[in-house]
Amino acid sequence: MQELWEQSLSYKTFHRGDVVDGVVVAIDREGILVDVGAKSEGVIPRDEAQSLQEDPEHPLQVGDEVLVYVLSPENQEGQVVLSLDRARAEKGWRLLLQRFETGEIFQARVVDYNKGGLIVSIEGVRGFVPASHVAGVRPENPAVDQADDKLAAMVGRELRLKVIE
Repeated sequence: MQELWEQSLSYKTFHRGDVVDGVVVAIDREGILVDVGAKSEGVIPRDEAQSLQEDPEHPLQVGDEVLVYVLSPENQEGQVVLSLDRARAEKGWRLLLQRFETGEIFQARVVDYNKGGLIVSIEGVRGFVPASHVAGVRPENPAVDQADDKLAAMVGRELRLKVIE
């Protein structure tokens, strides 16, 4: 009995919002099981792993180490409910804050656009680059279609950026 008690004390306890390291132990159509040091494996539901689609060249595999965000310390099955997407976004926000403070220039991929500018993805965080800050595109241009075409043509390209706000 004493041994079981000591074993239970060695398990980690989690709180919503914790960002922790884990190891993938299984992947199926329901989700991803991750060992995070709890009594049982944590589970990442499929809808909390959408960021995996952004990197199809490096699919997640059993044994991979992952950073996860705790959505719920325990569900009905006793599992910790986790999110890859929110952990990636949290990491991204921290990185962006650091880059803002240091004035670092970095590369980011354009993933979309709208009439006001470009949408870029930086470590799971979507950022906005106003058209007025993009060389060769002027939002006040009377030929709006031309400006939209220029913005659309930039989707998929890498840009050198600096966080200003």
